[in-house]
Amino acid sequence: MEFLKGAIQVLGAATGANTPYTRGALIASQPGNTLWTLYSGVRTADSLDVSIFFFDGQKAPERLPLAKNAFKRFRTLRHPSIVGYLDGTETPTSVEIVTEQVTPLSHVLRGLMSQNMTGGVTDAHSTIMWGLYKLAHLLKFLNQDGSIVHGNIRIDSIFVTKAGEWKLGGMEMASSMKEDNSALYSIMERLFNYEKYLPPEMRLRSPQPNMTKTVDSYAYGCLVHELYNGPGSLDHVGQTRDNIPSGLFPYVRSLVASDSKLRSSFDTFLTAGSAPGSFFDNELIKAANFLENITLKDQDERDAFVSHLDEVASELPDEFCRYKVLPELRHALEFGGAGPKVLGLVLKISSKLPKDEFEQTILRSIIKMFSSPDRQTRIALLDNLPHFIDSFDAKVLNDKVFPQIVLGFSDTIPFMREHTLKSMLLLIPKLNERTINNDLLRYLAKLQADEEAGIRTNTTVLLGKMSKHLSDATRKRVLIPAFVRSLRDPFPPARIAGLLAMAATSDFHDPPEVAVRALPAISPLLVDPDKQVRESAFRAMETLLEKLGRLSAEMVTKVLLYTSPFLTTDIHG
Repeated sequence: MEFLKGAIQVLGAATGANTPYTRGALIASQPGNTLWTLYSGVRTADSLDVSIFFFDGQKAPERLPLAKNAFKRFRTLRHPSIVGYLDGTETPTSVEIVTEQVTPLSHVLRGLMSQNMTGGVTDAHSTIMWGLYKLAHLLKFLNQDGSIVHGNIRIDSIFVTKAGEWKLGGMEMASSMKEDNSALYSIMERLFNYEKYLPPEMRLRSPQPNMTKTVDSYAYGCLVHELYNGPGSLDHVGQTRDNIPSGLFPYVRSLVASDSKLRSSFDTFLTAGSAPGSFFDNELIKAANFLENITLKDQDERDAFVSHLDEVASELPDEFCRYKVLPELRHALEFGGAGPKVLGLVLKISSKLPKDEFEQTILRSIIKMFSSPDRQTRIALLDNLPHFIDSFDAKVLNDKVFPQIVLGFSDTIPFMREHTLKSMLLLIPKLNERTINNDLLRYLAKLQADEEAGIRTNTTVLLGKMSKHLSDATRKRVLIPAFVRSLRDPFPPARIAGLLAMAATSDFHDPPEVAVRALPAISPLLVDPDKQVRESAFRAMETLLEKLGRLSAEMVTKVLLYTSPFLTTDIHG
């Protein structure tokens, strides 16, 4: 262990250890396939997981210009499908590039290809199609909009994020088609296995020194062939289909056409693949595309998509759901007005997250959502409260969440007040004594006079159920007056609720209060017009009288003896 630790420290010193990142474990080192040694890493400022690509020019000085060109392009090219650049250092003998956390595609493919290809969105084919779709869009952008040729499209140049998204690296040969890139062209052979992916015109050392976009088209066709048939299978690329899907093969053949003028562009490839029923028409790609644009969709479109996604979520790859679906939905919830249906899906997917990850990501968004003025969103939060109530920190619940929830007590819509009231049963065990005895009881006092009879009734029910969470002084001060008030309610169920609560909480009442205030209030209900009220009144009266009877029997009778000069023990004297 000390040897490894020392080796890492030496490497750190050689590559600019003053950068605010800590290098971790070795992830990949393939000297025969790529320039780079890949390490895991952590950004010290916020503990963000990163990837660190390191090139040691002392071991291969002839390849240093390629590594420096990659560093230059990583810093200047930004696109969602390019490995995200964070930082880097360059010395006369080394290059170190820090990026978002990624894994080499070659590592992922081993697990992907071992899956049982049963069809549907989770099989290897659909996942590969999503990756190829993303890469094709990127290369179309680079070639057509940016006039840039990548020049190094191969499996070893592709990396995968935690969400399963494919991203392009390998920028060693990336160059502008508007500039003279003959210097790069002259050292192309220093790339590992470069000839396999070169189109015929490049292999013949065409007098034209500049690479064109058709170089990427050809290499992309080779990539598709290797993904389905394995590496080292390019001898007959474009000639035999082997394991390439039949619908995809004609377009692969066009991409690797010997005549560069006949080679398909990425625009043509994407148009053909995105047609209904074609090779890019699958649920995984549809879901990913919609999520990336969800904030631009109208409410009907979002609702329809969420309903469909809810049906197929269990079939989607876990990493896609956790790290692609969840962040996009969470962002839409916070900033895009995605609607309450999204919340249920978010909670359904996030149920698989580790507790700490749920608290760091989803719970923070939920806390923000409680401040939303949208009633449907607030109702959805209250409906789903059982799914996340246990994850709340007590201080956060009392100081941030509770004050937002109780705003619903003042809502003009009865349904909102009712929902808020019902949520209190879950919240009360988590609230501190001050919040319950002061803040909550103040709201409940108002609700006992609510214009909605059902709300008045349920307020009394809640008071009875929450009595065990009240302080002794508060119980004596609040309960009997509140229940006596409900006994005068014109709504029969409200009167019944008061009677039941009075009896259920009898152990908390002082006997004098029962005799002086409770029993006289119950007596009129013994002849109430409503039969259920009368029956409840008799039961409550019996319970309270029984309690008073037991207490009376336990009382010690004190006889006071008075002495009087007019009284004598001798009655005959």
